[in-house]
Amino acid sequence: ITKAHIVPPIATFLAKHPIVDEYDLSALRMLVSAAAPLGAGLQDAVHLRLGIQVKQCYGLTELSPIVNYSKDGHSKPVRMIFSTVPGDNPHRDLFDILILASTGTLVPHTELRVVCPSSGADLPPDQVGELWYRGPQVMLGYLDNDQATEDTTTTCGFLKTGDLGYIDDDGHVFVVDRLKELIKYKGHQ
Repeated sequence: ITKAHIVPPIATFLAKHPIVDEYDLSALRMLVSAAAPLGAGLQDAVHLRLGIQVKQCYGLTELSPIVNYSKDGHSKPVRMIFSTVPGDNPHRDLFDILILASTGTLVPHTELRVVCPSSGADLPPDQVGELWYRGPQVMLGYLDNDQATEDTTTTCGFLKTGDLGYIDDDGHVFVVDRLKELIKYKGHQ
């Protein structure tokens, strides 16, 4: 296994639990976290402990499968990863400098609006608002629930996620909170 998809509680386990040291994870090259935001500190802790890329993606059932993904070679530096000891990191050549805590950039053919929840106005980069997406992966509607479909989608095809976030000037998307409270337990709701 060279790539694994995980949820943040598994990332916490991989970053902190001593039993992880008892297993050979040398074939693992990348982890992709989803289902809940993965904080920058935890993302970095897993990366430093395992010596692999730790990326995030974002999607909803209504936006299957994803709308944002941390792609190889499309991230700006947030910190340099160096080593002064030769050979201390066998995976050094695999590192991609990533934006920590970003869920990545938009996948092809996908549009994002960041909308002020109170006014409905589009917000500029780096301003937190509700994330609205439009693209081929947006659901057609909820089965036998026209009211829920009307409440969740716009007439021009955007899906209102209920998640709060922002996009930076380089197109990296950050999810920071929920507009409405949901109960999430260990990456599940």
